[in-house]
Amino acid sequence: MVDKYKGIVELEIAGKKRGFKFGTRAMLLFCEREGIELKDFDVRLKEGGVIASLNFYYAGALAYSKLMKEDEPSFD
Repeated sequence: MVDKYKGIVELEIAGKKRGFKFGTRAMLLFCEREGIELKDFDVRLKEGGVIASLNFYYAGALAYSKLMKEDEPSFD
């Protein structure tokens, strides 16, 4: 399922549903993980390399789990 208006994406990966919620909460979680301020979000995402990209998707997964009141996924 994709809801482009709410920033929600749900995928089936290895037989299990995985969800991502991209929005303000995910941006703030990303900035916390990266140790940066919100104003530096776009630069870090563009220039941060693979680790920054992984942290971005992980932040989206965390935001989804908080929204759906699910257990937080591990970074692994």
